[in-house]
Amino acid sequence: MVLVGGWDSSRGAGLDADRDALACLGHRGRVVLTAVTEQSEQGLRNSWVLPPGALKAQFGAAIPGAGAVKIGMLGTAASVDAMAECIDGLDIPVVLDPVIAASAGGTLLSADGMEALRERLSPKVTLVTPNLPEFEAIGGVEWARNSGTAVLLKGGHMDSEVLVDRLWLKDGSEHSFEHRRIPGGNLRGTGCRLASAVAASLSNGHTLTRAVSEGIAWLQQRMRQQL
Repeated sequence: MVLVGGWDSSRGAGLDADRDALACLGHRGRVVLTAVTEQSEQGLRNSWVLPPGALKAQFGAAIPGAGAVKIGMLGTAASVDAMAECIDGLDIPVVLDPVIAASAGGTLLSADGMEALRERLSPKVTLVTPNLPEFEAIGGVEWARNSGTAVLLKGGHMDSEVLVDRLWLKDGSEHSFEHRRIPGGNLRGTGCRLASAVAASLSNGHTLTRAVSEGIAWLQQRMRQQL
């Protein structure tokens, strides 16, 4: 599997969280580094995005034999466009976690990068996994139903004890996954881990609905383990 994303200096999210998920699930991932960030639990301080050519070169070396791709932080429109070129024509699952902001605060995707992600990258992937703020920023329900790809809206930002993750499939069908909020479950990088877990399940040949269900169940278990 190929993991595309940024490195979090606090090691709470990004590629470290992706690799944690794969290790727990018995998978290994080759890494495509897109950016280096300076951040802590208090927030993002700085970030440095690698040039598109470096992203393409890494991806070209990592993709042979891979069973799936998980995309995280890209940072700029140029990086988004480079990734759209990289996955064009791939016949393996691609899961896009649209990393727009750090969970502790700070922007990780430029405004033109957001437009490129919505218009040029997301239609080419198997699944997009936004949280509620990301979902609204990209275009909300109208976008989800007309995006040309499957969309999983993660419910972690809901203000309720029962959380609902909503999955829109390309055929127009919708599925909901309910689970109770885990008290004290503040593991950082949950979005990274969930997207990686879903990609791992897809690489095993499972359907999208089953992969999402398995990914959510695994993340719940992982969060309980860290309490």
